[in-house]
Amino acid sequence: MIVAIIRTEKSEKPHHGLTAVIIDAKRARKEGTLIIEKDFDKIGLHCSPTSNLVFENCRIPASNVIGQLGLGWFIAMATLIGSRPMIAAQGVGLAQAALDCAIKHVMEREQFGRKLAEFQAIQHELAEMEMAVEEARLLTYQAAWAVDETPLLDRESIMEKTSYAKLHASRVAADLSRRSLVLHGGMGVMAETRISAIFQDSIVLEIYEGASNIQKYIIARQLLRKQGFRI
Repeated sequence: MIVAIIRTEKSEKPHHGLTAVIIDAKRARKEGTLIIEKDFDKIGLHCSPTSNLVFENCRIPASNVIGQLGLGWFIAMATLIGSRPMIAAQGVGLAQAALDCAIKHVMEREQFGRKLAEFQAIQHELAEMEMAVEEARLLTYQAAWAVDETPLLDRESIMEKTSYAKLHASRVAADLSRRSLVLHGGMGVMAETRISAIFQDSIVLEIYEGASNIQKYIIARQLLRKQGFRI
């Protein structure tokens, strides 16, 4: 099944006249009304295929409309708000994995007759990384709880909470994967190492479900609205 946002009526405002629908992908492909083009080759997220979808005279029964006609934009925005804690959770997972890789490496690798973990500079780096992971984790829990407690079309009231989590966790994942990679030294840039895969997977978190600058805009807008100032 595919969920798509399609235009069902003309409107001067581009975000009006949109409707969310469910498309039976298996049936559409069999009928030839859906063509899935070749997957794109990405630097990370290889377990998640990314493809162009081409629809040609694809007909959808009225019963496949989600909600009602014209609510597509609002459903899409509410879905984005609800999915940002999931991206934040990905960030927490990747950040934790990067930290785990760093700990394992510094406990095994020796320099000048000592484990890297015995050097105070390394210890301080690990302490900062651990604290960053926990900060991201708590923001993610807060955002997930807010989504669970808020009806779908009322999620604008919690959008800054989900943006806090998405912005911070994605930033932490990218930063910690880079720092862990550096701690691995030359081995960190080898394609077969786990940390290099974590590093590549973490980059996209600051892009999809709303890029980091969009999250900053949302947070600032909601903050200023509370003061009666609209941007």
